[in-house]
Amino acid sequence: MIWDSVLWKNDLLRIAKKLDVLKNERMAEKQLFQAEKDIFVSFYIIRKLIEANKLSDKTVHRQYQLVKYNCKGKCVTIMNWHKIESLYDLKCKLKENHDLVYLCNQFIHSYVFVLSYSNDEKAKGVYFCSDRERRRHVFYFSFKYLIDILKIVGTDDVTKKKLVFNSSKQDFTVNSSWWFVSTVFFLPKLMKGEI
Repeated sequence: MIWDSVLWKNDLLRIAKKLDVLKNERMAEKQLFQAEKDIFVSFYIIRKLIEANKLSDKTVHRQYQLVKYNCKGKCVTIMNWHKIESLYDLKCKLKENHDLVYLCNQFIHSYVFVLSYSNDEKAKGVYFCSDRERRRHVFYFSFKYLIDILKIVGTDDVTKKKLVFNSSKQDFTVNSSWWFVSTVFFLPKLMKGEI
């Protein structure tokens, strides 16, 4: 269980900053490894923060929009999972909303995880899906969107908790809320109701 979430959230902000720099560079093999590792670790940290009730209900239950591409019907295996263009219909972009728990599970249990690159070989986004979803579709989002999610979670400040004992679970149910996100970065989005 996480006791003090500040250090964990600061680590998410550090990773967001690092990915923000990497997205503007051509990645060497070592940087590619580091980016993959940072993304996986970030979503593991987020899931641990959720399980420890260290994030506000608003952040946890917020619906994050994912781009989705349906599978072409081909078998997605350990030998071809990286061949995104031949397995998924990238010409037919769909959108789907999911909460943070679902998003974490897609990364933690990812079967498909492929960084996408622009024509000048700079990282622009990531294709991903869990072992359960691989036969149906693959998700995608840009590095910018990924970085925004890490910043939202990293600056989430729980200011109030309500604990109610649930006798069937033999444990407490926790409702968490936040008062104000402390970073000016999010103020315009907050005012538009995007957060």
